[in-house]
Amino acid sequence: KTKAVFLANSIDFDLSFDLFDYLRTRNIDIIHSTADDFAKYQYEKHIIILGGQNAPEGVGSIVRTVLTSQEQAQLISSPDQTIVSEKTGIWKMDQTVWVLAGYDRFLTQNISEDSKEMILGKIKQ
Repeated sequence: KTKAVFLANSIDFDLSFDLFDYLRTRNIDIIHSTADDFAKYQYEKHIIILGGQNAPEGVGSIVRTVLTSQEQAQLISSPDQTIVSEKTGIWKMDQTVWVLAGYDRFLTQNISEDSKEMILGKIKQ
């Protein structure tokens, strides 16, 4: 069974239930990781990170290692800003990492819902 790791703080994880449920019902195993236990999961093939560089509970510091400074600046440039950033080979080759983030937690929730079909398609490839 295909696995996807979700790195998210407690707020973003709860708000993005639709994305998890969507993937779960399509035969994707969901592993919820926090910043504290992410080292156990950072080499998984599919990682979805919810939240930007200012996300609480340690997630933001991990995001800062994934997003470029330009992407980080874009995310905080206006109150309606969202970002979907797809990266490969961050922690290992043959790995895809997505950062789904909005200017605030509700925009993060929206962009996670808007991205669910795209992410499923990429995971199923």
